Order: sequence, then C-alpha cells, then structure tokens
Amino acid sequence: MNYKKSVFNYYLDQGKDLVIYNTLNESLIKVPDYKTQDYNEEWIQKLLHFGIIVTQKNDEKKAGIFKHYKNVYSNDLNLIILTTGQCNFRCKYCYETFEKGNLSEETKQGLIRYLQQNVTKYASVHIDWFGGEPLVNMKAIREISPKVIELCKKAKIPFSAGITTNGSLMTKDIFEELLAYHVYSVQVTVDGVKNNHDRFRVFAGDKGSSFDAIMQNLINIRDLDRIQKYPYKIAIRSNVTKEGLATLEEYIQFMSQYFHGNSHFGFFFRPVGDWGGDKVAHIKDSLLSDLDILYRILIKHVTDIDYSPFFALLKQNLCYAALHNNYVIDPKGRICKCTVDFDNPINCIGKLTPAGRMDIDEGLLAKWIAWENADEKCENCFASCKCLNGTCPLARIKENQIACGYEIKQLKYTLELMVKTLEEKGYDLKNGYKM
Repeated sequence: MNYKKSVFNYYLDQGKDLVIYNTLNESLIKVPDYKTQDYNEEWIQKLLHFGIIVTQKNDEKKAGIFKHYKNVYSNDLNLIILTTGQCNFRCKYCYETFEKGNLSEETKQGLIRYLQQNVTKYASVHIDWFGGEPLVNMKAIREISPKVIELCKKAKIPFSAGITTNGSLMTKDIFEELLAYHVYSVQVTVDGVKNNHDRFRVFAGDKGSSFDAIMQNLINIRDLDRIQKYPYKIAIRSNVTKEGLATLEEYIQFMSQYFHGNSHFGFFFRPVGDWGGDKVAHIKDSLLSDLDILYRILIKHVTDIDYSPFFALLKQNLCYAALHNNYVIDPKGRICKCTVDFDNPINCIGKLTPAGRMDIDEGLLAKWIAWENADEKCENCFASCKCLNGTCPLARIKENQIACGYEIKQLKYTLELMVKTLEEKGYDLKNGYKM
C-alpha cells in the first residue's frame, strides 16, 4: 500500500533524531537516526498509528475541517460567568474599567431558570468563574453552584467548573469550598519574583504586597493534606516583561522550592501585551517582543517546575469565543463572546432574561463562529485543523487579522519543552505519545 506524509506534521530536527508532531491526532513520535533509519514494517505501523503517515486515499484536509467543526459545534455548554466587575487589584496592564457591579439577582435567577429549562439539551455543563476578581463576590458562587450541581445530577449531565483569580482572596478555607463546588481548574497569576510582581500587580489602595498574600495562600493549599484526593490543578500564569525576563531564572528556582514534584501546580508564561485600555501605554517600554530568550530559559529549567499547562494550551488552540455553545455572562445579564472587549458592540450578542431565556442575535453570533478560511497561509498551515483562523476571532472580526496562538508561533520551543518533560518522566518517545 502507498503512503504519504501527513499535511499536519511539524518537524523538529534534533540533529540525529527527528521529532514529529501531528496536529490532527495530537500525537508525537521521535525517530532516532532518521536519515539512516530502516523504516521497516514495525516503523510504518507506528507512523500510521500516530497519523504521521496516511494512506494515499486519505483526504486529510476534509478530516481537519471535520475535526474543527466538531469542536466548534460541540454540544457541551461552557459559561464564563462574571460574578462581579470589581477587583481588589489595580494591575498596571489591566484592560478592565471596574465599572460593572456584582452579578444581579435577575441574572442569577435567569441563569438557573435557563438551566432548569435546557440542561438536558447538552452533553455537559462547565462554568468558569471570572471577573473582575470573582472571589470578591464569593456569595454568587455559593448561591449558584449547589443549584447547578443538583440540576446536572438529576439530568445525569457531567458538571465541572474552573476559576480565574488573582489568588489573594483564595485562602485554604475558600479553596476547600471551591472544591466542594467542583472547581478543579484554577488559574492564578504570579508575575515573577516579589519585586517585579508587586510593581505590576498592586492592591487597590496600594495595601501591602500582593505577592506575599498569593504565595501564602498557595503554600497553605499545598500543605492541606485532606484535599489531595481531589483532581485539582492550579495553573500559575506569569506575565513576563523585559524586567521579569532578567529575573526569570531566579523566579523559577524560587517556585521550585515550593512546588517541585507537586502535580497539582503547573506553570505557564505569557509576554505582557497590549490587551486594550489606557494603562498599558505607561509600561510600553517594558513590553516583551522577542520570546526566544524566554523559552530558552524555560527549557534550561525543564526539571524544576511542571510545564503541563503549556501542553494543554497547545491542544486547545481554538479560542473559547469561537465555540458555538460558549457564552460570557456579565453581571447585568448581557451575553458576550469575549472577555477582553466588553464595550465593543460586536461582542454583545444577546441578553439572558430573568425568565431564563437566552435572546441571541444569530447574525452577531455567526461572526464569531462561522467564517470562510480563504487565507492561503492558513489553508496550507500544518495547524489549520486546530483553529482554521479561530485562534482569536476578535482580531479577525475587528481588523481582519490572522492571529496564531503563542504555542503555534513558538512551537519549536513548546515541543522542546514537551519532549524534555516527557523523557524526564520516563517516556520512550520512539514508541510515540498521544496528548
């Protein structure tokens, strides 16, 4: 039988060895001595199994489009709920205006009624608690979570939850409570060593060190033995500036002292960018444009901390805003698609009524999830099956701009991180690996 190389392969040349990552199958394999390798039947079967080679009749492009639309039109309901527009931080690069108040009673009522009427239409329900700082209004999480959990239980529908928080209010008691509400996915931001973090992520009113408050909470959670049975993961995000890059190794070594070998805590890094608003103009000279040095430092310290959040981000390259059943609910019941540009009219696609009805403008919704992938660069990209130009729908709608994700743009480094991490854990990548 005749075979051909997959069009969705990315090749990482490591000298004698070749690492091949296939975006359609989310798989990778390392071929040792690839230039002189005897590609016998055993190798052919392995390469076939991981999608590195395919049969001549295989129409991969259509398979990629099919995978994309399965993701976009998934029957899973994902709600990003802003418990409040308020925050106890005033970060130097934040785009928020803090004009929104707490989640209204009408919105809470509408949410529960919507699920009462519609939960059986979905394969699963997931809620991400967002803000502002969502824990400023922990009351809303307490009121909504038990009701949604009970509704899903009666309907025999899986329920899960996550939260994006600055971490300062996430005491061990609050964290235990969140676990009881099935909040197993947590993102907390720590922007490097103390001096650097406290420069950019400051309490409203400048009340002390936010770094100390966050670290104490994380350490207390780490040391709480009775919660270790839960499958929680705290992804610690670090937004890196030029100043942060200078002390990045010191930061990694510091975090390694507390979280090395603990699978509940993972780390990923992002350059501070212009995410909108006026504040970022004051730190424009600190913005990081070249990520090569950042990744080289991470690779150097691959055994010190857990980089698994990077790999999860690589797998989910499609933005949440590009998904049909993914909605952002703001405190007044507006239904949006993106958490960044709330004041843009194209972002508000509808309203959640107190009666539990989602009144959605399907024309506006279609702008976010349905588009022609006419760009030749995208069509011929090895990662087209992962996004089809859906990595940032906002950039595409506002500026007709193609925005590739960080992991794809820096895939060489992301794969180096992944390969080194997996091999440190004892994986023999000659036998392949599926994410």
